[in-house]
Amino acid sequence: MVQKNILGKNRLYFILTILLASIFQSTVDVQATDRQVIFTKLGSYPTGMSAFEVTVIDDIAFVTDDYTGFFIINVSDPSNPTLINHTIISQSYSLFIDNNHAYIGTFSSGMIVFDITNLTNPIELGSFDDGGSSTDIQIVDDLAFVANYGNGFEILNVTNPANITMIGSYVEGQYINSLAIVDEIAFITVYFSDHDSQLVALNISDPINPIPIIHSKEVNGSATLQYKDELVFLSSWSDGLIIMNFSDVYHPIELGSYRGDGVTTGSFYVDDLLFLGKYTTGLKVLDVSDLNNPKVVGGYYDGGSATNMFVVDDLIYVADKNDGLEILQFEIQESSETIIGYKWFSLLTVVFILYFSKKIIIRKV
Repeated sequence: MVQKNILGKNRLYFILTILLASIFQSTVDVQATDRQVIFTKLGSYPTGMSAFEVTVIDDIAFVTDDYTGFFIINVSDPSNPTLINHTIISQSYSLFIDNNHAYIGTFSSGMIVFDITNLTNPIELGSFDDGGSSTDIQIVDDLAFVANYGNGFEILNVTNPANITMIGSYVEGQYINSLAIVDEIAFITVYFSDHDSQLVALNISDPINPIPIIHSKEVNGSATLQYKDELVFLSSWSDGLIIMNFSDVYHPIELGSYRGDGVTTGSFYVDDLLFLGKYTTGLKVLDVSDLNNPKVVGGYYDGGSATNMFVVDDLIYVADKNDGLEILQFEIQESSETIIGYKWFSLLTVVFILYFSKKIIIRKV
């Protein structure tokens, strides 16, 4: 005797409907995002021979040029920057603006302090020169922390700019290129005579007696650093970029790196983007949302050398060694692709239904 399908056609359709529904309901949409940064040049201002550093505050750009001095530029109209003042300073390099004071580090005359209350007429208040070159400066309260390329790491009392005094120092390898002060910790890059650099963290809770906490990453060539949110971005002339996590200053963790092309001169981090200055290839932008895997997402090169940069909103101000101050606008473009996947339990559902459907609809003889 032959037994026909006991469920009938309607039941078969019901089973197939359940099968399709389970498949579509259990799909997972995965968004793969591709990020790209596009640059548009808005304007520029020629500073002379060799722009080195730039800081922007309230539509005013402060720029140092190694050959021509200190510039104060109105950038309220980025397409037409206009000069407010130019002060001739021999071999001006580093720069820090604190309230109404400008601290200018030079290669040959130490650190010079200007009163910039009147932007059209900066007034020199005093200076400190014990030899060497002031390659980086940061002001905290009444203390100036100076990276001195020749005399090490110096801590100066600048309460009275006319009578600046040194209260503490740390000398190792003598040549300090860069620094970042974070609470009671000073991060410095030390350059040794064998052409290697090392990242060092100092305890400066007692400014009279800085104490080394840890000697960290060694790199080839001169190096600079930027600190942001427990991260140190270490830029080496020879080894490119190295990202380190210093949430535990005694046990830093090395994350991702990027070598790329050309000499890396400096960096600026904002909103998961890291802007890199390249001596021979201009400006590069890395997406560092994944700190272990930085990716190039844009760049700008017009033949110059990007030595330093400063980002405000969607504008980046570049100190270009050849072209002076350049103002670029950048736009982040994101495209996403939907990838359809399936949860593991949806596969079990399909197998289950197919198996029992076959058992039910088969004709038994």
